[in-house]
Amino acid sequence: MFTSYWASPKLREMERKGEAYIVQISNSRPKGYGEVRVREKMWEAVPEWRIVEKSKRDGDHDFYTREYLAALEGRRREILKALTALHGRTEGRKIVLCCYEKPANFCHRHLFADYCNQKFEGIRSEEL
Repeated sequence: MFTSYWASPKLREMERKGEAYIVQISNSRPKGYGEVRVREKMWEAVPEWRIVEKSKRDGDHDFYTREYLAALEGRRREILKALTALHGRTEGRKIVLCCYEKPANFCHRHLFADYCNQKFEGIRSEEL
């Protein structure tokens, strides 16, 4: 499983080759990325809007991290169930969880990937 951002050239290339099963984990999706076909949205990984708003307003990444990880822990069973089901629907394509931020920027997808790597045996995620 991989994580990426919407504007990633690697993501576009994988999509062009038919190798990517793209899953949206952001609240919304930017306009103008029609060539990137989102297969589904994984609501279990989407951060609550109140967390996003406060982080954007205050730049408080500690708050965001604490609240988002607590939300993930509360959805732990649902996340594992969703990931397991997701793996069954990819038809051999690589799962790519997508949101907005570039790899070097603070982003919930990195928190989600680390959470999955730590909590779920046999599920590994890395940046594309």
